[in-house]
Amino acid sequence: MNDTPLEAQAAPTPEAKPQASLVAGQVPLQPPGRLEFFLTIGLVTMLSLVFAYVATVDIGVAIDSRGVLLSEGAVGRLVAAKAGTIGAVYAKNDDSVASGEPLLKIDHPRAGIEDAIALLEQRREQLNRKLERVREGGQSAAATEIEDQLEMSLLEVENRLQSMRNSVNTVVSAPRSGRLIDFSLREGQTVRQGQPLGSVVDDQPEFRAVAYVDASLAGKVEIGSRATIGIEPGRWNAPSVMSGKVVRIGRLPVPAETIDPSMAGREPQIEIEIEIDAASVPKSPPKALTPGMPVPIKLHADERSIVGWILKRFEN
Repeated sequence: MNDTPLEAQAAPTPEAKPQASLVAGQVPLQPPGRLEFFLTIGLVTMLSLVFAYVATVDIGVAIDSRGVLLSEGAVGRLVAAKAGTIGAVYAKNDDSVASGEPLLKIDHPRAGIEDAIALLEQRREQLNRKLERVREGGQSAAATEIEDQLEMSLLEVENRLQSMRNSVNTVVSAPRSGRLIDFSLREGQTVRQGQPLGSVVDDQPEFRAVAYVDASLAGKVEIGSRATIGIEPGRWNAPSVMSGKVVRIGRLPVPAETIDPSMAGREPQIEIEIEIDAASVPKSPPKALTPGMPVPIKLHADERSIVGWILKRFEN
């Protein structure tokens, strides 16, 4: 039995309170709320998209150059075989023509030709009469031989007559089917022998271009580099532009003045061939696209992504 007074007995020990781990005035940490979580995810996603876009953006330089438009389609050229005067014109520039279709007639000087034709026609009539008499006379060996000789003579006269008539005028026909270009002749116009009269090109030709670039800048251009080809000087928006890529880079520089006398004094030029994307050729260009026409060209050189550009700098 415990004789200790109740008052003297030890009071029950109070439960120990956890020691405060915060210093005075410090706000206790709270787990992130749902709003903060989604804001963080959204920010990370946005930064990732921005980085992905920037990493694929191409940078580089644009080299302005002058060039010439070429056509991959076949071209049929019209040339005056003999000097003369345009007697008739049957077509007009930009017409679609069929192979063999008459385009114009050239009259040639007639001095002495008509008299020669009249004499040949008389000779033809004489031979025809002799041939008829021989055939009426029978089928002897001698008659057959004379008949063969008369037929040969008659054929020779016919050929000479045709040649004479062709020498009076010449009909120029389309050498192939396609579109008639550079054709601006009129009746009464005089043409010289060998003079170009126009050309017939494919209705939908495949175009190429050749750009001439300063030799000091050509090293920046690579096979596959993009190119923008203008149709009208100073205009670089649709439908006045076409796009393409570099397919060949010349090795030897060309004197600038041989390309164009106005380029005299410039440094030698490098010839760069460009394949034009057929889908970029406008159906209704602001001016007709013809082989040989001068065109301004922008070459997009040393083009690469920002990441590629940085890596290239480290390699160097």
